[in-house]
Amino acid sequence: MGLETFLQKARAKEAKKVKVTKIDVEDFGEVEFVRPKDEVILDYMEIATEILDGDEVAIKNIKNVVKESSKFIYLCCPEFQKKEVREEFGEEDPFQGPAKLFGLTEVVSLGAELFSIFDGIDTKEELEEDIKN
Repeated sequence: MGLETFLQKARAKEAKKVKVTKIDVEDFGEVEFVRPKDEVILDYMEIATEILDGDEVAIKNIKNVVKESSKFIYLCCPEFQKKEVREEFGEEDPFQGPAKLFGLTEVVSLGAELFSIFDGIDTKEELEEDIKN
């Protein structure tokens, strides 16, 4: 494969990634979320493995799941990062604003949904395959 072909394939793969999505959040309506940096997805991947076990939900440490899901949502949602929202609902830890506003159950399911939408599951499978090789 030549350099130009490699670059075309890399650009095509990057173009396929979901960059922005809107999700209907209970009591809020449609909320926009932006794909975070891959590092944020990888950090959330640790907690997502506690949430997703095949097709079944298997939550081991619910406090950590809620905390990390809320942080992941915060990092994906530009609205939460606005100064006015942080000041009113962020209190000591702005990352916990989503849990406070959306609710504990909603934040866990929303975090898992965002992880899936932003290619987190595919990223995890690719990473595991790379580690095997």
